Amino acid sequence: MRPSDKYTNLVKAAERLVEAINRVQAAPEDDLLRSGLIQTFEFAIELSWKFLKSSLEAENYVVKTPREAIRLAANAGFIDDTRGWLMALDSRNLTSHIYDDKLAKNIAEKIINIYAPLLIKLVQNNQVSSEK
Repeated sequence: MRPSDKYTNLVKAAERLVEAINRVQAAPEDDLLRSGLIQTFEFAIELSWKFLKSSLEAENYVVKTPREAIRLAANAGFIDDTRGWLMALDSRNLTSHIYDDKLAKNIAEKIINIYAPLLIKLVQNNQVSSEK
């Protein structure tokens, strides 16, 4: 799959994430909506690192892991908040293996305030380059 195809999928995931955030913010105590937000986030993070991997490989980088994709993407100028992206990856790994209400609420807050803005910035910064 070309980077532009992965970008299209990433845009759709970012749009779904924003929609999930809006729904959770409208009903913050709804556990089912929060679960949906977290699952949407997991999917978006997966697509994000795969998009970065594909973009880096198009520039002749060799990428084997999500962490490596994030670090190399920062070095190549695709992203500028390595720490935030690594935190997002760690949160994604936590949510896919354990479910705890306190953890879910904490990660949902991070998704809304930290991770979603990173994802949206990635989409916006790559809008022009993906149209080539």
